[in-house]
Amino acid sequence: MLKLYQNDPDVAFVAIQTTFEGFESNTFNQAKKVAADYKIKIPVGHSGSREKLSPVLFNYRSGGTPWTVIIDRNGIVRFNYFHLEYLQATMLIDKLKLAAPQ
Repeated sequence: MLKLYQNDPDVAFVAIQTTFEGFESNTFNQAKKVAADYKIKIPVGHSGSREKLSPVLFNYRSGGTPWTVIIDRNGIVRFNYFHLEYLQATMLIDKLKLAAPQ
């Protein structure tokens, strides 16, 4: 899917590791390593520590790995769930792009 939208200025992808347990092993450096191992070429972030639980996890009510959130250009969450098929994702992204003012 990344390749499909790689030159599209209206679509952006980011991966955020939301840690709610295993704080010693689920670190930002580990998230970057996994992204490198899988050759993921999108921005990678990290949210959550033993001292401060992940605000991303709670604000988007995500609950597993991998969790997908699709947000439109107005900041409205259009999809937020654990499982998303490729075709379903591309159909939703394309629909949002068509609905957006040009």
